[in-house]
Amino acid sequence: MKHIFLIGIMGAGKTHFAKQLENAINLELVDLDAFIEQMYNKTIPEIFESGEHEFRRIETNALKSVIDDIPKIISTGGGAPCFNNNIETMLDNGIVIWLNPSVSTIAARLLNETAHRPLLKNARNQEEIESLLTDLLAKRATFYNQAHLHVLSDEPDMNEIISFLQKNEGFKTK
Repeated sequence: MKHIFLIGIMGAGKTHFAKQLENAINLELVDLDAFIEQMYNKTIPEIFESGEHEFRRIETNALKSVIDDIPKIISTGGGAPCFNNNIETMLDNGIVIWLNPSVSTIAARLLNETAHRPLLKNARNQEEIESLLTDLLAKRATFYNQAHLHVLSDEPDMNEIISFLQKNEGFKTK
């Protein structure tokens, strides 16, 4: 049995879905951003202030440190697959699931969170958020498209995903 990696742009619902998946199958959940915040005793925006390059180095090291012999669900930050060959690390160590809801749904989710999202801190309204997300998705599509499963829905179907996992890795539900 391998790890399950949840990837997708910020606001895609990775953390929310990971908690639902954790309740459905018998695997530990690691939220990579929460892991990093706990390790450094700082928020992601505070760590990001050191520069994106430094944050991505920290993120890569954190990813590698949570990958071990005990399979788990790993919810990643939106950019995690796109730097330092992290997508290859994920593909080599488990099943990668790309949560990809519509840009308008994501923008609505993030409208009141821009202060906590370093890449959206200058966005003033939903249109600006949608524009930034569209540009970011275009830059990251090459990485996200490598996922084993693409979930093109605003609300992922848990039964569909569990069925995919059972067929591909023999995961059992609780």
